[in-house]
Amino acid sequence: MIPEERFENVKRSVFQYIQQNYLEAALDYQGAETFNSSAVDDWVWLGIASKTHQYIRHIENMRHADLTRFTLHTVSYVKPTANIMRIERMTDELRSLLRKAVITVYDHVGNGVEIGQAIGQGIQTDRPVSILVPGSAEGDIQTHVVDFLFQYLTQYS
Repeated sequence: MIPEERFENVKRSVFQYIQQNYLEAALDYQGAETFNSSAVDDWVWLGIASKTHQYIRHIENMRHADLTRFTLHTVSYVKPTANIMRIERMTDELRSLLRKAVITVYDHVGNGVEIGQAIGQGIQTDRPVSILVPGSAEGDIQTHVVDFLFQYLTQYS
């Protein structure tokens, strides 16, 4: 399997990009060990899903390529604080960082070289949501979802 074919490289590169460039709140990643939300007032959960592949062309050396589209889900959480505009600041920063981002994809599984780019295609969903946990104070937590569309050229033999 060639590095450009491993979606793990895309996911790790996107998460690394966000880790390095988003400084507004703590980050909780899909598939990571349990995140301790009791230690922070706000955080963002990040996950990638909804992959689709569309065969688009032959490329060099008898290799083929798919245009791989995926959704980057972000869910911002804010506990009640004196800063009532906190969730807006967090989601504004996410929109600014990811709406039209060009993220370099590296071969994290292999030798670490650059193997492509994940390119932001805009926002699919942008809305507040309510999450209620019966019998708890969790209903006080403000929640906002922003889903970003991305594409990546997946190469294979």
